[in-house]
Amino acid sequence: MALSDGDGVVLFTDGLYEGPTSQGRLGEEGLLRLAARLAHLETQTFVDALVHGASALAAPFGGLRDDVAVLHLACEGPGVPAG
Repeated sequence: MALSDGDGVVLFTDGLYEGPTSQGRLGEEGLLRLAARLAHLETQTFVDALVHGASALAAPFGGLRDDVAVLHLACEGPGVPAG
């Protein structure tokens, strides 16, 4: 995947969105809504807040039950990956 200056991509395991919530599971759509609310944050803060948000939603229902891994890759210059 080619990234242009300022582009980024977030990769994650399914444990991030399969936690139980009051609506059943967070699911991909719920994770996208959560990510959209956090999109204004700086990279590390965004990743931390995304994991914390999913965890907080699942906490009253037994918490996240699967492994959670998140990787953010960004390009901060012409063809130079950073992350």
